[in-house]
Amino acid sequence: MFLTKKICNFAAFFAVTVSMHKKERFLRMKKTLVILCITLIMWSCVDERYSTNISDKLEFSTSELRMDTAFVESQTWHFMVYNRGSKALNIEHIGLKGGKESAFSVNVDGRKMDNTRGLDNITVRTKDSLMVRVECTVRNADGEAMFMMMRDTVIFLTNGNTQEVALEMTGRSAIRLENFQMVSDMTLVPDMPYLVVGYLYVPEGMKLTIEAGTEIFMHKGANIIVDGEIEIDGEIGNMVRIRGDRFDDLHDGGVEIPYNNIPGQWGGIYLQNAQGKNRISGADIRSGGVGILLFGAGRARPELTIENSKIHCFSSYGVYSQMGKVEILNSEISNCGQSCLMVVGGETIVQQSTIADYFTFATRKTAAVRVAGYAEQYGQRTLYPVERFTIENTVVWGAMSNELEIIKDTNETFNLWIANSMLKVKEKDEAWKQCITDDGGKEVFVCTEAKYDRGEEKYFNFALADESAGRGIGDDRISGLYRVKLNGDTRSTCDAGCW
Repeated sequence: MFLTKKICNFAAFFAVTVSMHKKERFLRMKKTLVILCITLIMWSCVDERYSTNISDKLEFSTSELRMDTAFVESQTWHFMVYNRGSKALNIEHIGLKGGKESAFSVNVDGRKMDNTRGLDNITVRTKDSLMVRVECTVRNADGEAMFMMMRDTVIFLTNGNTQEVALEMTGRSAIRLENFQMVSDMTLVPDMPYLVVGYLYVPEGMKLTIEAGTEIFMHKGANIIVDGEIEIDGEIGNMVRIRGDRFDDLHDGGVEIPYNNIPGQWGGIYLQNAQGKNRISGADIRSGGVGILLFGAGRARPELTIENSKIHCFSSYGVYSQMGKVEILNSEISNCGQSCLMVVGGETIVQQSTIADYFTFATRKTAAVRVAGYAEQYGQRTLYPVERFTIENTVVWGAMSNELEIIKDTNETFNLWIANSMLKVKEKDEAWKQCITDDGGKEVFVCTEAKYDRGEEKYFNFALADESAGRGIGDDRISGLYRVKLNGDTRSTCDAGCW
């Protein structure tokens, strides 16, 4: 009995001892595993071994960052820094040669650089890159200098190598008109360019005059809104220029397209005075959302004369007139995403002009010229009498099979006169006088595309080609009214179009 009890006690003690040993062993294993995990984590956080080989260098997306013209405000560009090697690189120092006097500021992967001290010990892991943002603030020259050229160099020191990226910025002074509302009649002069941000507003009863040679640069989304009147007094050879404010290029698949040739860079010109008398002469207006919108109401006929001008490259319309009294004389309207000319009612005369649409930034579905006797909105049709629509000595051509669309309503006035013109249409109206609708298998214009990637740049040129069917078809009486072509040459033949 005593022996049996002793054996039982020993068995119990043995079981407890084994259990304690297992627990201690488990704890040791757990501790070892924790230490191993920490070691692995710490090891994974340690940077790769840096290369110290002088042959291991940085590579750059460019060796020279050219930042084209900017106005009196900050502009930002960037370039990339690459490590193509098999080991990490330590950039010992990044700095600007110009130091604290530099007009540039630099940010390296989110770290803003002090121009005096620079940045030290920047790691670029193997097969990795850094983005370097460069900002330049153009300082106002107080009207003393139209242009300023600023240059500097970003220096990189790595493994005893000194590598550089050159910076170049052209700055330009401008008179800034931001959300600007006129308080009296105003004249813009060519002494300095104007930068419109937000809007330039001409209130009712006031007149905006723009002298020959004046340049107006429109910021993204900016508009000229006219409840009064506008008069542009440019001349052939000394045009008034209205365009976007970007001077750099869009990089599209290795092709560099100037932003000045891309639509939608600003808003448009809105003529909202139903009784306004507006005149645009000698103007080059381009690269916006819409060129000129003119709105009439009831029996009111807002007036607009466009002569010796070029309206080019707009997302929607070049000229849109609703119940306006419009004259388009010796001018070009070209490359618009919806229509170059849209007329809804009113009176319109187009003489000795070129309307050409080879818009390439989206699929265009509407004709270059459309004239309608009504408009529809929310399922409701409103009639607008076309009291007069005249095309003479004009070219209407483009990439679509039909570039002149006439939209009538049988219950409304619709007076049409088309003569001595070259028109791309599916069906010729016999009432049209001496019009050409067939190109004869020959080129109509000198150039109908933009080639940015083939050495010498070739951009749309809507002068008639030598063998164009539009040559010699004009009416002498009309040609005699416009003795100077849009390029400044004297018109000696009765060709259709403004060139």
